[in-house]
Amino acid sequence: MRTSSVPLCGELVSGHPLWTSGTTETPLYVTVQVNGNTTTTGLEIGAFVDGECRATATTASYLGGTAYRLRVWGTSDDLNKTITLKAFYNNIVYRFTTTQTFDGETSTHDVPVTLYLDQVMGFTVTDPINIEASLPAVRDLSSDVSITYDEVNRKNKSVVETEFTYTWTPAAAIMTVEGNTLTATAITPPDGITVTLNVAGENYGSNVAVKQYTFETSTQVIVVEPVIAVTSITLSPTTIEANVGDNYNAKIQELVTITVLPNNASNKNWNANVDYVNSTATETDNNITGPGVLKVIISSESDPSVTATLTINVPTPVSFNYPAELTLSKLHSTAVAFTNFEGDNFDKSLITITFADATCGLPCASATMSDDTGLNWNFTGLYVGDYTYQVNYDGQAMESTASGSAGILHIPAEVALNNAGWDWISLYAYQSGQTNYALTDGGDYLAWMNTDTNNKIIEIRSQTALLYNDATWGFIGDVTELSPEGGMYKVKAAYENASSCIINLGSSCVPISSTAAVYNTIQTGYTWISYPLETATTIAETQLATTAQTGDKIIGKTTSAEYNGTAWLPTDFALDPGKGYIYYTSGAGGFIPNFDAPTPAGVKGERVVTTQTQTISEPSPWQYDASPFADNMPVVAALEGLETGERFSIGAFVGDECRGEGKVVDGNIFIINVAGKSGELVRFRLYNKATGEFTDLDQSLIYAAQHGSLRAPVALSGSGVVDGIRTMEQPTQDSETTYNLAGQKVGRNFRGIIIRNGQKFVK
Repeated sequence: MRTSSVPLCGELVSGHPLWTSGTTETPLYVTVQVNGNTTTTGLEIGAFVDGECRATATTASYLGGTAYRLRVWGTSDDLNKTITLKAFYNNIVYRFTTTQTFDGETSTHDVPVTLYLDQVMGFTVTDPINIEASLPAVRDLSSDVSITYDEVNRKNKSVVETEFTYTWTPAAAIMTVEGNTLTATAITPPDGITVTLNVAGENYGSNVAVKQYTFETSTQVIVVEPVIAVTSITLSPTTIEANVGDNYNAKIQELVTITVLPNNASNKNWNANVDYVNSTATETDNNITGPGVLKVIISSESDPSVTATLTINVPTPVSFNYPAELTLSKLHSTAVAFTNFEGDNFDKSLITITFADATCGLPCASATMSDDTGLNWNFTGLYVGDYTYQVNYDGQAMESTASGSAGILHIPAEVALNNAGWDWISLYAYQSGQTNYALTDGGDYLAWMNTDTNNKIIEIRSQTALLYNDATWGFIGDVTELSPEGGMYKVKAAYENASSCIINLGSSCVPISSTAAVYNTIQTGYTWISYPLETATTIAETQLATTAQTGDKIIGKTTSAEYNGTAWLPTDFALDPGKGYIYYTSGAGGFIPNFDAPTPAGVKGERVVTTQTQTISEPSPWQYDASPFADNMPVVAALEGLETGERFSIGAFVGDECRGEGKVVDGNIFIINVAGKSGELVRFRLYNKATGEFTDLDQSLIYAAQHGSLRAPVALSGSGVVDGIRTMEQPTQDSETTYNLAGQKVGRNFRGIIIRNGQKFVK
């Protein structure tokens, strides 16, 4: 703030070099507005080049008495330099950011420059003022004062150049103040010295009236020890790794030790700034956004010229796509490949796949890695329906091939047939939608049922109807559709490819709860029933005992079970989805089999079969194929002379051909399942698991619907144990008839224990 009326530019002495020959001028016209009105009195206008006053005017005498004419003098060296304008009004100097260029024009510039005196709103001062320099320390205190303006109404951004008066508590040989300059000659106490700044004056801003203001504030001036400069920065290590998405500053703090020397440097703080010219990685707001190399300059806060360079290697993030939509099977695994792979440092163990839960809370599908690449998998459906799944890598969601972060799974209900013989099948039951599977299309049977001689359905039997594929006449019979209400179907097929023998019932219908099953009411005698549920269970885990009568039997294609009045035997008899069964009762019937578990907890009302501890089962000594035969004859037999049959199994034979086997179910009681045809003669052979001995049993049976029961088992007994195993020393002729231990004929390439001419050999 100016405190006297000394002219803004002082006195321009006539002997000034600019008034000698060879000078030129740039004439300017200037108007000044205060409160929106042109002011012509009380003003001094100055023009400055390189900080030197080159022209001044105190009277507005041009352009109708509203403008000040300034003749800005200079030489050819001043061409194109900036002319800064200042105004001195009411004890305040205004410097304007609106400037002109010295162009050496001698013609009149008659377009006036308008200067607006912007209103000062207040002042702020640094507190405390810290001086860090060698003594004596000199500081321009005006740099510690900030002026605030009426920013809303500012026109040309004038800047007030204010001079201050100072008062302070005297302290000998510490500091002096002249004008705005403070000179310190000694270190001040920790609390410094209090300096009071005083400002007073008038300011014409946008207000109607002149604003009178005074300003007074105090600050602390503290002179500290001389600054000790930083001389070096060292990094350990000089190269680190980070990933896209990391905050590189956080990584530096975590992984790098930064040493600033000397140890007694006044300011040991450092800054980290990216060297964009030499970086190939990208970042935004300190977060790494792209792979490559990020060069970071570590510089001293007090001396930015002291630096060290840190290299951050950013690998390409692992990414790949997975199928947006898949149809899975519950019968076999589906190969799934992840595509469009890119990335560094790939670790296949970091891949996780999450499947949507079925209603039981278990995943709808399973997945296993199929090779070492980590990009090829086998998926298997577990529960029928439409679901979502997500593939993640190291916790990050990968995108599907449809650029989404989730894929869709369709898991249909499928019923598989034996592709080379007979099978017993049934359909799932549904809560809504289609429940029947039509075998005809527009009156014609479906093409897949009769592709060619080697790929066709040969016969379908229900309990009451038949469909036969005649070589001459085609399909003959009454079966035109399959349904859960139709119970079980016996199907004979001949297909070269097993995958051709699958009935796809779709994934859009939800299988019913077992408690809602209302199919296949049991009649006296034999009832062909469907198993309508989508999950397998053992007979012991069902509620079939709540409706069964003593002597009731459930017969499968190769297995069977009987109810003894308190439990079903064998307890591990399994009911499988898509398979059919025959229910036998000698009672009145009239009930519906209840397949539900005692405590329903599974998907769509099904019971979840928990994993139990399994024992290692011995390989069966009986080799047979039941697929050529449509029927299964269950035989319940008692092995005489034994209290328990645990160490025995029984094979059933028609001639030299094995047709089935039996296992002990209770004490010495066996249930033997025999594949065959009505009227065939069936004989039995006993195998001792402990000794490896075979015994031909004396009894035989004629093939029929069934023989024996738990109450009245067929009695089996025998003698003539075959023994005496020795190692074959000399090869026998290939023409000699050779048998395995089960009494079956085997070929020349068979390996194991064989029987020739009544003797046992190891081959």
